[in-house]
Amino acid sequence: MSRPLVKICAVTREDEIEHLSQCGVDFFGLLVNVPSPWALSPQRARELADHSGPDIRPTLVTRPNRNEQLESLIAQSGARAVQLGVPSTPEHVRQVRRAFSRDELVIMQEIPYGRGQFWGEEQIDDYLAAGADFILIDKLERTRPGQDQARATIALDELVAFRDRHLGCPVLVAGGVTAANVRALVAASGAVGIDVCSSVRRDGRISRELVAQLIEQLHQGKPLPAGTKPSLRVFLEAVEPGNHLIAYLTIGDPPDRFVEVANEVLAAGALTLELGFPDSKPTEGPTLSASHERALNAGVNVERAMEMLKAIARAYPDRPIVAVVQSAAITHADEFGRFLDELVEAGAAAVLPVGLAPWQLPAFAERVHQRGLETVLACPPDASRRLREIIFRYCSGCLYVPRGRVTGSSQQFGNFTDFCHLVANETDLPLVVGVGVKTVGDVAEICRTPAKAAAVGSALVDHLARGGSAAEFVRRLTAC
Repeated sequence: MSRPLVKICAVTREDEIEHLSQCGVDFFGLLVNVPSPWALSPQRARELADHSGPDIRPTLVTRPNRNEQLESLIAQSGARAVQLGVPSTPEHVRQVRRAFSRDELVIMQEIPYGRGQFWGEEQIDDYLAAGADFILIDKLERTRPGQDQARATIALDELVAFRDRHLGCPVLVAGGVTAANVRALVAASGAVGIDVCSSVRRDGRISRELVAQLIEQLHQGKPLPAGTKPSLRVFLEAVEPGNHLIAYLTIGDPPDRFVEVANEVLAAGALTLELGFPDSKPTEGPTLSASHERALNAGVNVERAMEMLKAIARAYPDRPIVAVVQSAAITHADEFGRFLDELVEAGAAAVLPVGLAPWQLPAFAERVHQRGLETVLACPPDASRRLREIIFRYCSGCLYVPRGRVTGSSQQFGNFTDFCHLVANETDLPLVVGVGVKTVGDVAEICRTPAKAAAVGSALVDHLARGGSAAEFVRRLTAC
């Protein structure tokens, strides 16, 4: 799909349809036989449907009826799409589909979210098999004017978990969608489109200006699936078996030739880059700590680091760049929020936190996902099942599995190969394995597991510090 779909609900006037058509909206909702200030008679709905052009579909939104009544109402209203709510069953969908072809009628089956669950979620596959074109997820509870708008939306971590359970499902997301949060909601849910009502209204009427602002934001925020900046997750899922490498570099090291080295690494065959922001107190081992120190001594502050990241991201628009950030930089919410905004502007696709405690993951993931970025989280082989479940819940890009002894730790982990197979059976998230990767044998061993790639950091940084060639190093480690 080239762009996200847009449905604007509760149209009551011909000029509103004209505004929506001009803005490129795909569907407009006609409320019939429902308790709403924008409810219409079937006759009025038909008048509005007849006013629409071929590029925008009038959509009947109504209470569930016996199928004969529903089919009659669809025909009477002139709708070319219908939104079916609970308690619609897969059999209801099947009967409607028998009466109307896909060219004649688009079917949207609603799955409401409330009280911590998606009602009817277990029937999604059955709805689609019966003929539904889209699954529309919407917040069951409503807010009153003046209440916190965030309460009208489904929580981002719930959307991420839903997306992971239903990869590839044609989802429309609704409930409190605004120009301010549309990017985050689409990114977290993996939705192919949105359904909006009150946020595009001014004095009760649909505002062309507000619709245009919403769509502008929607089309700008595309770092996740269906976007201009590739999703790390989607990128790794598409990787074919082989000796694949993801390379870590501290931004600004080697001094004076960092961007040149980054280009060499990618040109030599690395899948993508993990770029560490220089920090005065990194929690990594001596090799990477020395790399941070060299970059800082060369005058690489956050502003300069962002400029270099942007240069690389622009030169390689098909590569999802991962920003590596020390935990100390994450604890200050306001400053970290501005930092994430700059990462989005620079073209990063994901964020990997170093040294973040499990209890900090919900707030971290929410801020990251709000901006359409993905999270890369470490999942060590000694992680308990409960800890793994927490990590899976807040990870959206890929899982980082440490191999062997973690730098700065006295603990020797168990067999990472067995652990990769275990994790692969528990989650669909792609795996990347790192720590102690030095040879082509290490890379080959990792890539024989369910992992998509090996991650190399200290060995590459040390090789460069000794004056070695970045391209030669990458080619040697990925040789088949």
